[in-house]
Amino acid sequence: MVLCFVLHVAALALGQYSIEDGVIYASYTSSCYSIFASYSVLQQERYWDILRQTRSLVGVLQQASREVDKELDQSHRGAARIGVGQAFAATAVFVGLAIDAAVHDRYFTPLWPLIPLAGDWGRYAAAASSNFTLVIGAIAFSAVVNAVLTVSGVLAGMHRVLAARLEALAHPDEVAEVVRLHRDVRRLTLELSDFFAGNLVHVMCCTFIASVIATLQVLANDVSGTTFGMMLSVAITFAPLAYASQEVSDASLELSTAAYHAATSGLVTLGEARALLMLMRVADSTPALRCRGVGRLSLPGAGHTVSQYYSVIQTLRNKV
Repeated sequence: MVLCFVLHVAALALGQYSIEDGVIYASYTSSCYSIFASYSVLQQERYWDILRQTRSLVGVLQQASREVDKELDQSHRGAARIGVGQAFAATAVFVGLAIDAAVHDRYFTPLWPLIPLAGDWGRYAAAASSNFTLVIGAIAFSAVVNAVLTVSGVLAGMHRVLAARLEALAHPDEVAEVVRLHRDVRRLTLELSDFFAGNLVHVMCCTFIASVIATLQVLANDVSGTTFGMMLSVAITFAPLAYASQEVSDASLELSTAAYHAATSGLVTLGEARALLMLMRVADSTPALRCRGVGRLSLPGAGHTVSQYYSVIQTLRNKV
């Protein structure tokens, strides 16, 4: 990535491409950064430990309640829809690159910007290698994002399953099991939030920068073949992450409400009621995904971030 950046600066200084092309190459450099961040996440043992703990906890809950299967199906369908959206955005970008190559005879070759010195075959080879690099990187990026979405969906489902067990409380002995399972679910949820608080901003770097570049292109009436795909990138990653985080928070509140009703139902002993009230207090402190520089991810927070972003863009447009 560093060598790629040095080549871009050298080519720009030698006049090999325009500032407009330099902006596109800056987007590619941010994509490289996110790709390396994604592979870095995949290489960390803590990431795989979270996935193993999730799988183990799902197995424990499946033995206690078959409702977990329904929640798992919902989380898998949600992650699959996001994967389709990511594939669509990536396809839109590659189609845009193909249009630029066919109509404007401009090839996307950031890995070797000094193309005029390489001849036509060198240009074709550089374009093919650049696109291949993007495809490989997109796999790692998609794997990390979909893992966060899937685990978040599963954790939200676990909270709802525990809430359903309290709502249908048939025997007081079930209270102790629910409290114990919630402790494990809570610990895993906080582990997921803490791990990705520092990593998520690096993984999402390319989507933020691509969205800014695409928005500026639209405001400047300088739309290219890749503008549409770049504008979609933040919508199909940041928004679903905010939604998944909101689902975890809402499910925790549902569990808190169920614990309150169970504790005041008169069906449990005093000790069990105290345990349920403690569970209620813990669940009231709703967990959520966090991203350094953005903060707690939620639907209201995402809406506020988008409104602030467009107000800044509008200010820049008026000054320009």
